[in-house]
Amino acid sequence: MVSTPDAERPPPPAALSLIGWGGSDRSLAPQAMRGALLRYRIMAYIVGVGLLVLACVGVPLQYAAHNTSVVAVVGPIHGFAYIAYLAAGYDMARRVRWSFGKLLPVVLAGFVPGLAFVIERLTTPKIEADIRAADASLLAATVTGGATPSTGSGEPPVPITGPTGA
Repeated sequence: MVSTPDAERPPPPAALSLIGWGGSDRSLAPQAMRGALLRYRIMAYIVGVGLLVLACVGVPLQYAAHNTSVVAVVGPIHGFAYIAYLAAGYDMARRVRWSFGKLLPVVLAGFVPGLAFVIERLTTPKIEADIRAADASLLAATVTGGATPSTGSGEPPVPITGPTGA
């Protein structure tokens, strides 16, 4: 596997590197990003459905009919799923090197019914763009042997596709 330096992003502060927040060259692997995104999306839907069931079925039943069975069953399941959702969100944010500010809406989405679906729909295209950029960077590094060609004019690098003839 070819590792490429990420020239656009500054290195993480030392304190963040100690706790694993800063990521590594391996965390920028497109396949790892895809897996983290898939895990996050699955957990977002599970947490979103659980919270909607609690808010729209469990709480009205609890207060209107004095029936706590839905809250007693779905509440703990949602709680455990939310912890797994936080872990999946953290893993995704670490792999795509998001700041804590970008992760905050993901964390808060598990508290507002329906918001997990909205945040998932808003974050997925951004992360897919990061994955495409990592794919392109990996491809450029592979094609050029680790060095990225530069035009010197601020334009994106052009990958070398074959021999230049001689």
